[in-house]
Amino acid sequence: MVTMDGARGAEPARRLDPRLILPVHYGDYTVMRSPLEAFLAEAGRAGLGERLVHCRHGQRARVTAGSGGPGGAVIVVRL
Repeated sequence: MVTMDGARGAEPARRLDPRLILPVHYGDYTVMRSPLEAFLAEAGRAGLGERLVHCRHGQRARVTAGSGGPGGAVIVVRL
């Protein structure tokens, strides 16, 4: 199993430059390398904070192709 810490999760999000970012699978397994907060902090430092779709365990987020504006690109980050 491959896991990422906050910095390694934020880097591809920065490079891909998506309209929205939806972190998933954080805190689900005992092998996780860092908490969701580490990714949120790194994404914020990379200027991606406003693109984050924050969805805690048990919550739902509806993301459609047009959710991100023109182009609607969305990246799902498995932490």
